[in-house]
Amino acid sequence: MWLPSRTAASVGPTRQRRQQVAVGLIVGFLLAAIGLNSASRYLPEFIPSLGFSRSLELRGENAIISNATAGVLDWITLGGFGTVNEKPTDDGGSHGDDLPPSESHAIIPPTMIVYTREQLRYMYTEFVEREVHFNNWNLGCNDLQFVAPYLKAIMDRLSWNSIVGKDRLSQGQRRQIIVDVGANSGDDAQSILGTFQPVRGMCWRWGTPLLLLSIEPSPKVFCEMTEAIRKQPPPHKDLQRVHLLNVALSKQTGNLVFQDPGNEGGRIVDSNFTEFGLMTRQEWSNVTKCRLSADSYKNQSVDYKRQSVVPTYTLDLLMDSLEALGKLGPVNTNETTKGKGIFALKIDTEGHDYNVLLGSKNLLEQKRIEFVIFEVSRNDFLWGSVKYMTSVGYECYLLGPQWLIPLHLEHHWYKHMNNFTIYWWGNALCGISGSKTMAMLWRSYHSDDLKLASSYEVLYDT
Repeated sequence: MWLPSRTAASVGPTRQRRQQVAVGLIVGFLLAAIGLNSASRYLPEFIPSLGFSRSLELRGENAIISNATAGVLDWITLGGFGTVNEKPTDDGGSHGDDLPPSESHAIIPPTMIVYTREQLRYMYTEFVEREVHFNNWNLGCNDLQFVAPYLKAIMDRLSWNSIVGKDRLSQGQRRQIIVDVGANSGDDAQSILGTFQPVRGMCWRWGTPLLLLSIEPSPKVFCEMTEAIRKQPPPHKDLQRVHLLNVALSKQTGNLVFQDPGNEGGRIVDSNFTEFGLMTRQEWSNVTKCRLSADSYKNQSVDYKRQSVVPTYTLDLLMDSLEALGKLGPVNTNETTKGKGIFALKIDTEGHDYNVLLGSKNLLEQKRIEFVIFEVSRNDFLWGSVKYMTSVGYECYLLGPQWLIPLHLEHHWYKHMNNFTIYWWGNALCGISGSKTMAMLWRSYHSDDLKLASSYEVLYDT
């Protein structure tokens, strides 16, 4: 077959065009790289809007962005500050080749995505000086009812993480426990049952079962709570269980005198402690039912001179008693210790909260309580509570409407709070120091501020 000869005249123009295309591609790629390099300082803020998933962790002075999607950042050097797939080691080397593509890392300066400790301290100091004062309902009303949706999301995530790759039906259902101390007439109980509602319909087995312990020492108020809960639609027996207990909690046990006005202002006024053993079945029967007639408690007027003698337990002894009596049932293990524990403990005991914390010493030291929420009314009380909770391995925060304000006697204390004569109203939250659950709460609570949500590790980075 005849083929035309490939003369210089016929080859030249084709080769020239190819060379021009190649040069154009190279120049275009370089311009794109320069553009990415210039834009990299803004990239961390825009990654979520571009559909990438991003998780943050701090390592010394560097913030590491981990891209879990398609290795898009595997070949981008962000801002010339570091290279992808290079992770410093203790001996000065790198583990670049050891990282799988889905866990590639790029090192960038933390100032681009997180606040410095100095910036955070200025923000929090200004907040405390502005908001911590007498009769500030902005802080006082920001309690369990407002933080509960975040806790519910964390609870469900923990429940799902425990069964990933397993058959939910064969695993059975293990409950999470919430303890409401100072439950009053049942408002918090109804709110908790509403927020932590079970999954309905055919997927009910994939929900997180709940056990609520509502504790109220006033006989009159306890009867009001019992009536209020009974008016609620009956909970699914496999998904929501409620135990109402007419007892008090303190740092020690005994049948103690309780100032019982018949409203939320009651408090223990006795220190004649005696040692209790585990609760018996008869004692359980006595403390779980209203012992006043309807006419009696409904017609009682508020009387601050009225007193009642109330069986008083420590939370440590109460939980041991309920487990011995078989009242807890199968419950979820604590995320940190893998032991049976409480997911959330809420305390509102009209100034007695610190004593309730002292009576929870074993549970706290064993990290068998994930979150603790307690009421604050004075700076000296808050100071002592934070000191104690720090000593047993917890980190504490003031619950603000928009922020969690860190509280630590060494790293995060504020001069405004050194005035121990100030009376005010607020709530504090404590979680296990450095735990996954505390980090989850921080990031979800500040989800509307990406920079603040990413600054958790900066708080105690010394």
